[in-house]
Amino acid sequence: DLRPLLQRAEIYVQPSRREAFGLAALEAMQAGLPVIASAVGGLPELVVDGATGRLVPPGDVDALATAMAVLINDPELRRTWGTAARQRAEQHYGVEQFCTAIRDLYASAGGRK
Repeated sequence: DLRPLLQRAEIYVQPSRREAFGLAALEAMQAGLPVIASAVGGLPELVVDGATGRLVPPGDVDALATAMAVLINDPELRRTWGTAARQRAEQHYGVEQFCTAIRDLYASAGGRK
């Protein structure tokens, strides 16, 4: 269970070169953390650049370091983006949204032969 660790963190950083969905980033967002992530795979769908965190080009160490430094040095921005991240996770990726998506998937599959 990573929740106790995420609760102690102030920033979540995921400098992936490849990523399918970004479940770990979503878990960090649910914990109210701003996310700095590479703009790969599903991460740009999760992280709203400049609102819930920062997206950087994969492999760009300077951009990653700059994004980290900005959040490390700005506690108000961390709180603002962290709050927005939690709200986005709840609104778009919560249990209710998941159940609705599964129900709709089954309903659409049920109409096929």
